[in-house]
Amino acid sequence: MDNWTAGRDSDVGIAMKALERMASIGYHKNLHGDDDRVFGFELESWYRLRNSWSRSDLSPEDISQLFQDAKNLDDTIHILKEMQLSASRLQQSVALLSKPVICKLSECIASVPREILMLIFEFIAPAGGLTSRKQAIWLSHVSRSFRSIALETPSIWATLDGCASKDEFETFVARSGEGSGLHITLYLPTDSELRGFMDRCRTLASRWASLLVLFEDDVLDQRTGLTAQLVDSICDGQLQFPRLRVVRFQQYYARYRVGAYAVFEPWELAIDRHGNQQQVPELQRIECHDYIPPTSRVYDSVKSFATLISWCTLWCNFEDMGLFLPSLRALTVLDLTIHHYYFSIREFANIEIRCPLVSSLTLNLPDFTFPGKVNSAILHSLVASFNMPRLTEYSFSIELQLGTVKDSDKPEIETLFQDLMESLYLDPSIHTNLATFRVKLSHAKGNETWKPKSLTIPLPRIPHVTVLTVQTFTVIEFDAPDRESQEKYALRELSLRVLKCDEDARTDLNKLIKSLQEINTWGTHVTFKKTKRGELLGYEVAAKTAGEAKLSFSY
Repeated sequence: MDNWTAGRDSDVGIAMKALERMASIGYHKNLHGDDDRVFGFELESWYRLRNSWSRSDLSPEDISQLFQDAKNLDDTIHILKEMQLSASRLQQSVALLSKPVICKLSECIASVPREILMLIFEFIAPAGGLTSRKQAIWLSHVSRSFRSIALETPSIWATLDGCASKDEFETFVARSGEGSGLHITLYLPTDSELRGFMDRCRTLASRWASLLVLFEDDVLDQRTGLTAQLVDSICDGQLQFPRLRVVRFQQYYARYRVGAYAVFEPWELAIDRHGNQQQVPELQRIECHDYIPPTSRVYDSVKSFATLISWCTLWCNFEDMGLFLPSLRALTVLDLTIHHYYFSIREFANIEIRCPLVSSLTLNLPDFTFPGKVNSAILHSLVASFNMPRLTEYSFSIELQLGTVKDSDKPEIETLFQDLMESLYLDPSIHTNLATFRVKLSHAKGNETWKPKSLTIPLPRIPHVTVLTVQTFTVIEFDAPDRESQEKYALRELSLRVLKCDEDARTDLNKLIKSLQEINTWGTHVTFKKTKRGELLGYEVAAKTAGEAKLSFSY
């Protein structure tokens, strides 16, 4: 191939790639929003034709260039016509290949049993969900068949939203099925229209299954007004809610306010005046967003409490939790999620979260900035405040959002990381019934640049645990202070899910097993369960490393 041919082929390749990039980006509608779409090509887009040739006093050089441009444009149009023919043939070929795929996809949806589609619809528009009202409407507008299925799925119509009109409210009630549970979504502060919504909901009090209250805390510190009247009308004792099982309080902020936490005064005053547990005999769960309710006998039947708390308000909320949680006489499940780690706070000294009946604790730390203002000492004081002697299950999940790390700091980062993870362990002398322990270590989305050398699990911190489940993206190693000790640990089952399976997976598994062997724990005691993720650590590799007798492989 001569240089000219090679250069031409190179130019063609560049042009084709440029066209493919333009096609992948897409083209835009014209200014009038019509369907006729344009790329916005103007004369200024042409490199050689940015100068005007309308002058009459052209020099000989300009005249020569003018004719050369005319020839180039003729050639360009010819090339574009050839490219159009080529692209058209390719388009026809792709269309032929796509047709059977499109047919199969269409047949696939059509062939799915109605019962399965109803389950899918229930998943898309779950009862009580924030967007369930809109999703139910959208599903019923897709096609006639979808509409028919949507109308046969009562649960997607069971969410009564405060934003709905009277006609829409009545439509949802009619489609929800006679006697089915209803899920009420109430937006505060309120207005006169919402009062009408609540008046309609009051007549259906016997069917309430859940109540979601969305509020702005900076406008709810009033003792009077329509909001207070509305909340008072719910709690005044005239209504009974025999099927109400879940109450949720969720804030939505007009702005993020440092150090502020919610005081839902209208609700608290109403509960204080009228609170009666007989109104809600089946209340099982409370969910809160940056808000801790006041203590009340109304919540005596509650078995599960979940809260999402900002780190900057955690101290105040934790003090309230220290009063509220012990008042929940039936509480057995506690879920705590902490977010917004922008500010450091003092350690949690002299605060105890005592829950004598709680058997399950979950601690979630999403988007945790590391290294950051929240260090292991503060986390340790937080976890040390838990006193749950009947706890049998503990799960903690931490999602690392890597902060600024210099190369010179990396050795220190490893130590800080191990200290951070160990700070999340409970006191084994208090939690002697802890038998199931789950750990999840992951990266925040799009933040996967750093990987610690290992995640060290200190067995002396979980001496009573029999079942350990670990999900992680790094090597796992077990440790004990005295590796020659004959101390026996309770661990009998280890479940592992590798979040990032790479070429080092087998080596990492060897390190894990070796660390258990070194502290005399592998032996005949531990059963190893591997959850499949990735092909680099399949059953054969895992069985060869761990031994078939000790391996259970789940999919």
